[in-house]
Amino acid sequence: MFHININRKTLLLAGFGLVALLGFAAITYGACGKGHGCGAARPCGQKALCTKSAPAEPAEMTAEEKAASVKVQAAGIGYLTAAQLSTMLRSGKPPVVIDVLSPKSYTGSRIKGAINIPYSKINAIAPTVLPDKSAQIVVYCANYQCGASLSAAKTLKALGYTNVHDYKGGLAEWTSKGLPLEGSNVASKQ
Repeated sequence: MFHININRKTLLLAGFGLVALLGFAAITYGACGKGHGCGAARPCGQKALCTKSAPAEPAEMTAEEKAASVKVQAAGIGYLTAAQLSTMLRSGKPPVVIDVLSPKSYTGSRIKGAINIPYSKINAIAPTVLPDKSAQIVVYCANYQCGASLSAAKTLKALGYTNVHDYKGGLAEWTSKGLPLEGSNVASKQ
């Protein structure tokens, strides 16, 4: 049996070093565990430093938004509100927005600037249309009850896309909030 002699000063310095190292790791790696400091909430409620442009959290979410957020995030997909998406679209580097509804729906009405890839064709079309697997991508469908956007987001994630978000409010919420639309059914209305 041997004895290690550690005095209080050595132990105190080692403790400060460990705290500093852990703090640096949290800032560098990010609380979300994906290495980009996305600002994901820590258990203590504080935010990690953000090194990526992430949308601001909404002040208050409806019960429907909260339920959708939990479901989407449980699948490992980013969740966006209408306000967050609107802010992103006005930014200097807007995301690729994908309407995953039918071509007929897309032609009639869509979020301004969106492209159309029906959710059933994501596997076949996405690799050609979206070659950058790290591009910021937002998918949407009809409304909170529609599951097409979450299915499309999961498929994109499985294909290796790393920055996928789901706007669950979809076309119905976007329209009800009077946000920018385009298409044959809305041209005369805006």
